[in-house]
Amino acid sequence: MLPPDALRRLADLLDEELVAIETGDHVAVGRICDEREHLLPIAAGATRAERDLAGIVVERSRRNERAAAARAGELYAELRRLERGRTAIAAYGSAPGGGTIMERAG
Repeated sequence: MLPPDALRRLADLLDEELVAIETGDHVAVGRICDEREHLLPIAAGATRAERDLAGIVVERSRRNERAAAARAGELYAELRRLERGRTAIAAYGSAPGGGTIMERAG
């Protein structure tokens, strides 16, 4: 038999993790992963009800992995967009004739 509510807590942690992933709260994701690591060593002596709940935990974990992968792609795209914008601004600020446009205007 598993510790009382261990699987329920794992399921709840996975719901919390999804929110943290979707909001980009990497500190919360780290905290949740640390707590989850202490709960994961689930023994083979689980009851039928515990195995059913374990299935829910596994599905939520897979859901979160998909969400994290999607979020990583979104973050990468945003970083690329910011980098292109910064490059464009730097190029715009440096004009022929030395100095930046702002320096020459002043």
